[in-house]
Amino acid sequence: MDAVIGGYRNIEAQELKLQGKTPVVMNVEDYGVPAYDELVIVAHRDAIHEAKIRKFLTALQAGVGYLRAHPQKSWEAFAAAHPELRTELNHQAWLQTVPLFATDPAALDKARYETYEQFLYNNKLVKKVTPLTNYAVELH
Repeated sequence: MDAVIGGYRNIEAQELKLQGKTPVVMNVEDYGVPAYDELVIVAHRDAIHEAKIRKFLTALQAGVGYLRAHPQKSWEAFAAAHPELRTELNHQAWLQTVPLFATDPAALDKARYETYEQFLYNNKLVKKVTPLTNYAVELH
């Protein structure tokens, strides 16, 4: 393998290291691409104020808090429930992924979204800049 594009930095690079290779990782943010979110929670605009949405986000935040506070203990519980996934690669990926979770999954980083959309527009990847309020909502 000479190159990978679109790979997950917490998986492919670790897999190559476990195979005794020394991968050169070129993260897009080091080459001018602004930070962006990869895992986004989507709800219908008419449902965002329903109690179940708030409960989901509260539970998600509690889960992420526990995961961050107890990464190894969380890994052991996960691996015990899914022994087929108890591999060194998955363990390393787990530990590398934990700090990437947002501490507040309900928070909207408006500047991040606006900066990324402006980048897309400037590079002719989208035809217009859409107001953030058309597709994102701050729930706090």
